[in-house]
Amino acid sequence: MRIQDLRYAARTLRLNLGFTVVAVTCLALAIGVNAMIFSMVNGVLLEPLPFAEPDRLMVLSESNPPLGVRRSGLSYANLRDWRERSRSDREGVRP
Repeated sequence: MRIQDLRYAARTLRLNLGFTVVAVTCLALAIGVNAMIFSMVNGVLLEPLPFAEPDRLMVLSESNPPLGVRRSGLSYANLRDWRERSRSDREGVRP
């Protein structure tokens, strides 16, 4: 019985080629988008961060209120200066 159903479905899809192309394209896009979203959620939310102590991660930024810059990235030269001038109260910790 099932083989007859499959043959009938194949004949019907062959007769309606436009519908078949649209249906297969929609299925392919849906499967691709689903796989992409799962990969993103898995990589961002479910997997642990690839760092030894992720709770110690920091974001450094600068601001310049006179120029109207509330937040901007940090240049490597400024980061190097901050690192040289910083001190830590904890033993053995250096940024």
